[in-house]
Amino acid sequence: RNLLRNLSEDFHNRGIFFFLGAGCSADAELPGWTDLVNKLLLRLINKHVSFKNPVTDTDKENLVKALSVIENSPLLLTRKVRDGLEDTFENDIREILYENSTNSSILASPLLRELTKLCVHRPAGTVGVVTYNFDDLLEIHLENTGLPFQIICDAGTQLSHDTLPIYHVHGFIPFKDE
Repeated sequence: RNLLRNLSEDFHNRGIFFFLGAGCSADAELPGWTDLVNKLLLRLINKHVSFKNPVTDTDKENLVKALSVIENSPLLLTRKVRDGLEDTFENDIREILYENSTNSSILASPLLRELTKLCVHRPAGTVGVVTYNFDDLLEIHLENTGLPFQIICDAGTQLSHDTLPIYHVHGFIPFKDE
């Protein structure tokens, strides 16, 4: 109870940063980290591996599961997949992330709608957002509010005053290719 009261006071008086992960995107039906990495690995297999005998999609999916068990670090596996996919890596991520998404499905996320409301409360309220997601779902929601925000995904980016900074620490791949 005291924790919630203290959080509310900090939110209103000093401001807070939100740290967001895959749960926000999952609420909008984007794939989680494991699904994303596995689908990227499947693309890598389809691109670079030829089989002597016919192989079904199920066989390839089983191979992906086995490889992800052998290389139990999703981060290292992703680096290897990125190296193998080379120039198509970013586009492959975009296609996999957003394959079932529309503007209306993104805007239908209850969690993102609530986070958007919390972001609008400034100058205290939300001071900034740190997201570990590639997607721009929060930004899509914020566009409809008129709240100025700034996407930061490079170390040298200068922060503008009077904007909500949104730090994409793993990179940024928007819904629509800009």
